[in-house]
Amino acid sequence: MRYAVILIAVLWSFGVSAFAGKCEVNEQGVELVKHYEGFFPKAYLDGGSGRWAVGYGSQAAEYKIGPNTVWTEKHADKVLRKELNVVAQILCAQIIAPITDNQLSALTSLAYNIGPYAIIKSKLFSDINRFEPKEASKRFLRYSRSKGVILRGLKFRRKLEQSLFLTPDFVDLDIKATADKIFKGQ
Repeated sequence: MRYAVILIAVLWSFGVSAFAGKCEVNEQGVELVKHYEGFFPKAYLDGGSGRWAVGYGSQAAEYKIGPNTVWTEKHADKVLRKELNVVAQILCAQIIAPITDNQLSALTSLAYNIGPYAIIKSKLFSDINRFEPKEASKRFLRYSRSKGVILRGLKFRRKLEQSLFLTPDFVDLDIKATADKIFKGQ
């Protein structure tokens, strides 16, 4: 194990990520973000950032979102997948430990919500790069606050991200059913 850590660290120092090519969000990750962001065809002023958003929470300047912006669900889906994969690429460039597709997708959902650089600087991310995914999974719930207050919706989202993070890739996690189960269990 020690030699594997050293080898991965050496490869990373030469720009080789733990991901040998594929670094994208899986379908469960996309569905998780859709479930919690919700689809809004008309632009709205985001309460957290104070910026205009549309679709599944897109705020990217490249789309020139303003008060009159309207998107179809098909366009919003395409943009969301693109934005999630950009976030995943940012994360993958900093991950030195091998992780599963579900772990990457859960991390990407969290990063899409709070920002990829906030995740990269976090103890959760450090745990991943120290080959401690179980410890990392325990830290998801720490991101359930906004302005110091635990928000119920964020708490449920974090529990679902945590659930996806802990689910092996060969298990097809039903996002909606799992979200309903988490909500009912509160």
